[in-house]
Amino acid sequence: MHLIIFILSLMIFGSSENYKWKNFNSSNSPLPTNSIDFILQDKKNNFWIGTYDQGLVFFDGKNWKIFNTKNSPLPHNSIRCIAVDSTNAVWIGTYGGGLARLKNNKWKVYTTLNSPLPDDAVYSISVDSENNLWIGTSFRGLVKFDQKNFVVYDKQNSRLPNNKVTSVLCDSKKNIWIGTPEKTAVIINGKWFYTNELDSTFTDEGIYQINEDAEGNILLAHKAGAFGIWNGRNYKSFNKENSDIPFTGFYSVSSDKQGKIWLASFDRGVLMFDGKVWRSFNKTNSPLNDDLIFFVYIDKWNNKWFCTFFNGLVLLNEKEIILRIKR
Repeated sequence: MHLIIFILSLMIFGSSENYKWKNFNSSNSPLPTNSIDFILQDKKNNFWIGTYDQGLVFFDGKNWKIFNTKNSPLPHNSIRCIAVDSTNAVWIGTYGGGLARLKNNKWKVYTTLNSPLPDDAVYSISVDSENNLWIGTSFRGLVKFDQKNFVVYDKQNSRLPNNKVTSVLCDSKKNIWIGTPEKTAVIINGKWFYTNELDSTFTDEGIYQINEDAEGNILLAHKAGAFGIWNGRNYKSFNKENSDIPFTGFYSVSSDKQGKIWLASFDRGVLMFDGKVWRSFNKTNSPLNDDLIFFVYIDKWNNKWFCTFFNGLVLLNEKEIILRIKR
């Protein structure tokens, strides 16, 4: 009976035997902590890593550099989000020190004391096609910053559902998606809509991340609920009642080069969905070694980066892990 259950679980959730794995942690690399919030690859293929409380990390695939409040103008060591604009300037959202920009080794910091930024707790950043920054704050709403002027949207002056903005996405159609603990909103051609006004079947459990796949579908990770896809016409929700999804409640979502969807949870590891089959990766059936996953990111080489709470960065690739272009 146990053998039948084991074989069935492999059929449903898959095996990680053929995957290539790599782990960077504070014991085997210069990472200053094993608690990682965020990672992003810039236009020069360098990686920028946001830690939970030990600053910003630069990694070019070989060399590492740590930025913190002691050795740099970084205003706070808790990094919640990172974005790169069209000039390859790196924008760092801190949880307590406001917003920082690093460009050509020069820093500029924006806080509630020296700018109209309404909140020093920055939750999310996305850059639109005109190089405007859209900044989600923890307590004071959504901010549009054209790198000169700040415009603040909150519950009082807009249709923002909640002043805590957990995720912002500027999509390929120039729409601005805004996730909050309550409803999800989207700005289309300057007009605000709630998602249930686009499709009445939209579920509005608190959104923790909104992303876009290569085909322009919007992917929504619900912290305490389902995973959803909006294709521009219809919304599809995946929950235990209507699908074979083994569990729900996700912190992050991303789509890889083959169109597979990767979902990070904060207690059950990672789920992969290829459109038909769900596969589960966790510390008991894979080298993930941690089920507490803050963030999942797919880089230009189709590496899957998992930002964990206790095990640093874990990478997965079906073929070969590439960390830098060979010259």
